[in-house]
Amino acid sequence: MKILEKTEAGYRLGCNCTHRFMRKRLGLSVECPACGATETSAALLDRYTYETADQDRTEAA
Repeated sequence: MKILEKTEAGYRLGCNCTHRFMRKRLGLSVECPACGATETSAALLDRYTYETADQDRTEAA
């Protein structure tokens, strides 16, 4: 499971079973509504931060 995108509405997540779903907030863990797979939010956020670290970011002046 991984975070595909962070939006104003919440988090768009993708599961290994190919199911995509949204969560407004991440709790201690996240469960896929299709297959029941679980992942901790800390692991999801760590992976997302690592994967997006090299992307250009817009800085406020």
